[in-house]
Amino acid sequence: MNIALVIVKYAGCILEVLLSDYFFRTFQERRLSRRSHCAILAAVALLYGTGVSLAQADYVMFTVGIVATLAIACCYRFRWYNTVFMALIFSVMSGLSEMIVMWIITMDGKNFTEIDTDLYAYISGLLTAKIITYCVALIIRKAKHKSFQSVKGSGFIGLTALPCSSIIVSLIFSHALIGSTIELPWKIMAVFATVFLLAANVAIFYIVDRQYELISSKEKFKASQALLENQRQYYEDVFQSQQEIRKTRHDLKNIFIALLGALNAKDTPLAKEMIQRKLDELGQSLDLSGDSCDMIDSILHAKVKDAQRQNILLEVTKKVDQPLVIDHLDVSVLIANLLDNAIEATSAVKEQRKIFFSILTDKDSLIVLSCNPTVNTFKGRPPESTKKDKKHHGFGLLSVQSIVEKYHGTCHFECENGIVTTTTVLHNQ
Repeated sequence: MNIALVIVKYAGCILEVLLSDYFFRTFQERRLSRRSHCAILAAVALLYGTGVSLAQADYVMFTVGIVATLAIACCYRFRWYNTVFMALIFSVMSGLSEMIVMWIITMDGKNFTEIDTDLYAYISGLLTAKIITYCVALIIRKAKHKSFQSVKGSGFIGLTALPCSSIIVSLIFSHALIGSTIELPWKIMAVFATVFLLAANVAIFYIVDRQYELISSKEKFKASQALLENQRQYYEDVFQSQQEIRKTRHDLKNIFIALLGALNAKDTPLAKEMIQRKLDELGQSLDLSGDSCDMIDSILHAKVKDAQRQNILLEVTKKVDQPLVIDHLDVSVLIANLLDNAIEATSAVKEQRKIFFSILTDKDSLIVLSCNPTVNTFKGRPPESTKKDKKHHGFGLLSVQSIVEKYHGTCHFECENGIVTTTTVLHNQ
């Protein structure tokens, strides 16, 4: 075997590993430290290069490439099905790029078997293919596409069908065209067909983006409808509270007379009972200090009522002492989803059914803190919705993530000793 060709193949495998790592880094964080990650990349590149150098059939080399890409994808925080999909889509991007270059090189009359024997043509084709792959990955990276974390079930199977069929078509083309003589017009058509097939695989990212935006829009529309009803209920309760205050003021004289009578009769227990009962009536209020925001207040008020109906104590503190530049509807959707998750988790707990929730501003940030009990244990991200109808539920965290990304913020979940603490920070600029 030509030593120079083997070296070039190893170099190509190293470039492939680096490109796949660059591609995966667009969507998720690494699982390991930088040093461990680099060691894994080096090991995968060495094994990949050895497999490609020893393999004879195209389908064997393609399989080795997919396995190597899959190993690198496992180094990132993807779910298992996202790991498989990302490995497939990158392998398709790389494979179709090589196929395009092979078609172009054979335009001068060469066939596919002659490329491996011409070192100059092989190196030129390899570099060109990697440049094309890099450009495609760069386009996807610059467009800041969403990851496929929200795609599940039949939707994920449907998306996977395209890269899988692209792999099969590429392998069939590669096998059928080795040693064949094809006329120039058909080669030109093959180049365009392969380019369109590559573009179709890249279009998957745009499709997922549209789905992501559609889900977020539906959540906002539902939240807007709920806001109207919550605000109506909120103002009715405020009006009712004002009526109760007027009634209390009107009855204040009679209350003092009754208390004075109980004290004169030295009936201290009765006087204490009357005072405690009145304090309980006056104590059912929210701490919503700070600048008023009717939309946010109405959501908080509605969620307190929801919690009360499930015998859950929801203590809310609002200290917004700076103007909110953030869209109030986005804040309301964020708060509603966080509180829905907290109430749902707390409803499964038998004791200490209490939620602490606060929203405050600090310099150029809006901070939302939530603390609630749970029967689940998790790390990094809460489990999926426990509702039976999962097809129409489980989008709460997706909406939260969308709003967090919109305002360049962070959302951190921590579960310790049966208590979930959620810290969400949005840039209020």
